[in-house]
Amino acid sequence: MNKKTGNKQNKKINKKVVFLSIIALICIVFAFIVHWTFIIGAIIIMFINQKELFKKNQNKFIKSKKV
Repeated sequence: MNKKTGNKQNKKINKKVVFLSIIALICIVFAFIVHWTFIIGAIIIMFINQKELFKKNQNKFIKSKKV
């Protein structure tokens, strides 16, 4: 199997998920430094990211099923 043709993956960067992940990391740092309630923001952002990634994977699954 040729390396160029085998297991080719789409490596698009989801800018929304990257941006929200950076914000979540900042919230976690603030939770340790400033006040523990900043962890709530990180948890909310985690669920938003999970929803965004699942939606993207679900769309790929639906497209691949249409044969």
